Amino acid sequence: MRTDTPTLSWDFVLLGGDDFDGTDIAEAPARFDLEIYDGSRLVYAAEDLEGNRHEVAEPLPRCKRLRWSVRPILKVDGKQRAGEW
Repeated sequence: MRTDTPTLSWDFVLLGGDDFDGTDIAEAPARFDLEIYDGSRLVYAAEDLEGNRHEVAEPLPRCKRLRWSVRPILKVDGKQRAGEW
């Protein structure tokens, strides 16, 4: 079923190519930033999300090909660090 406010979900896996290793990361769960684009135009953003799911809170444009991206926000050595999109 198609909807204007989908629920998006993702997996979070450390790939080891970052400039920090897994031993530096706090045990607290990662938080996430989410962006949805229509071409190069940002149409939706949500920040500081808990967990690996998010229900889009505003209707998205219809009949468009959209792309979305998520980046993790982690505590590394006691400091908050954003991962790559």
